[in-house]
Amino acid sequence: MKDIKKYYLKNIADSPDKFAFENNSPTDDLRDFKRYLKAILDAEKETETRSWVKDLIQLVVKYHGKDVIVGGATEAFQMIEIQRMYSRSKQRLHYLHLPNVFLLGLLIFNKSSVIRKKVYKEIKRTSKKIEDCQENGLTYKYSGGSLKGEFLFRWRLASLCHDLGYIISLDKRMVPTEGFAKLNEIPFFNGANINSIEDMYMFGNHNLLKILNSTIQRIDLETYIKIQRKYPFEGNYYDHGMMGALIFLRFMYGLFEAFPDQGIVTLTNGTRICANKILLKTSILQVAKAIALHNIEKHNDAFDIASGGSFKFYSDRDALSCLLKISDMLQEWDKPRIGSSGILCKKTFNIEFRKNHLLLKDFPVGNICEIQETVSRFSGLKKYVRFKIN
Repeated sequence: MKDIKKYYLKNIADSPDKFAFENNSPTDDLRDFKRYLKAILDAEKETETRSWVKDLIQLVVKYHGKDVIVGGATEAFQMIEIQRMYSRSKQRLHYLHLPNVFLLGLLIFNKSSVIRKKVYKEIKRTSKKIEDCQENGLTYKYSGGSLKGEFLFRWRLASLCHDLGYIISLDKRMVPTEGFAKLNEIPFFNGANINSIEDMYMFGNHNLLKILNSTIQRIDLETYIKIQRKYPFEGNYYDHGMMGALIFLRFMYGLFEAFPDQGIVTLTNGTRICANKILLKTSILQVAKAIALHNIEKHNDAFDIASGGSFKFYSDRDALSCLLKISDMLQEWDKPRIGSSGILCKKTFNIEFRKNHLLLKDFPVGNICEIQETVSRFSGLKKYVRFKIN
């Protein structure tokens, strides 16, 4: 078994083309990614990681023309945390958590044939052939141009955007408009004048909440949000996963609105992407679904009432959501609390991938039961994550 950081160095840092990029990615990008990753892993304090985290995120999302959105949003999120704009002094910093979840998910996906097969099956089921996105004889059935490229597209966006909802996951001691004021500080939202949940999920004639609801299906999202607003869970008015999904969808609808309704688009950085709006109903919507589901069962009362108590996770139907939930729960290191010394962990936990399960050693005992219970919710994965306790 190996410590997770050593696993990163041995696998992802040494073979970024295998884990984090497609095989034909520019050599300079592979080299820079390796440099950024090693700098983050070698850092002793949280403050040392800030510029490296920003650079790593910008690098991996530029391939899809989303760096202006994802980079800007995560940078604003980072500044909100650093400036301690959360009302609770013990809030844990999340911006370093985002790239760690991204890396852990890459590791699980590449080392686990069980997860990989399920994710690929879901991608094939939720993608459409886009006839006008053709270049050099390649039809972009997947937004990344290939099955692996589509996974990277979805995973980069899901992992790096999954906690954006914390910006407006309001503490009950806050004036409700405070969270939306923070949201309006994100560059891409400038001028949007968002002052309520309704302002956020209405984009022109598009009701983003209904669109998301039609994809998840097994829960009435409007009821779910109303119950949370009336009965805050652990002091939070809204589930940050659901809020993050709506923020993400609004970002993407705004971005695609700016693209001409055609196939291949060349961005200012020279990147050529498939910008067909069909992606809003396929890839982008699946990413939003994963973000929405990654925290949903934590709000037990709202969750049970809005779903009629019959909601089930399916490891085939919700494969990307499953990968995000597992990666998010296991990423418990290097999340110092605001106001702490910011010292990062030298030792995390040991990890080993076996044929049909993931074995963990030296994992925080207090988190084990919750993880086992959550994983058991996914049909077909009840014994996937196992713990070796000393």
